[in-house]
Amino acid sequence: AVLANMGLCLSTLEPSSYVGTAERVVVSIDKTVLQQGGGAGSALMNERADSLRDEIASDYTNYHQRRKLEHRLASLSGTAVDVYIGGTTEAEGAERKDRAVDAFNAANAALRSGVVAGAGLTLLRASLYVEQYQKTLSDNSSNSSSDSSTTNSRTDAYIIGLKCVINALRAQTARLATNAGTYCLFTPTNS
Repeated sequence: AVLANMGLCLSTLEPSSYVGTAERVVVSIDKTVLQQGGGAGSALMNERADSLRDEIASDYTNYHQRRKLEHRLASLSGTAVDVYIGGTTEAEGAERKDRAVDAFNAANAALRSGVVAGAGLTLLRASLYVEQYQKTLSDNSSNSSSDSSTTNSRTDAYIIGLKCVINALRAQTARLATNAGTYCLFTPTNS
């Protein structure tokens, strides 16, 4: 906006410093959509988006102001999406809408609370740490010069238990790889 109280005037305005470019512009009664924008306007939009993020993080904004600012930020940063959901009957449309809202809320909750990688990747990574510990333990038991057979048998039983845990941690990833028709390097073994 070109406002006099901001020190801007149309006669002294340099368009190259305030105006950007857009690949496509769609204007309707309710809104204007700029697609694939660029130029100096992009830097100004990024500055405005940063100031909106600061206002959202501020303690002085209440719930309704925060929601409005989040909507404005989403519109400005290009992350706003219109999703049209319907069905052949009113009941089917309502069910699909409820499912979409549930999925959206679940995704937002996961983003807020933090998510772990899926497809058994977290379990696979955990198995690598357990395997490293198991190798350290087996190296220590082979290097120990104690003659106590009960200590060695306990360590051997412990190592066998760790191998079972490693196989259990890797089983999900191995099954997913098998179902996908690929070879899994970490296949559970009977060793």
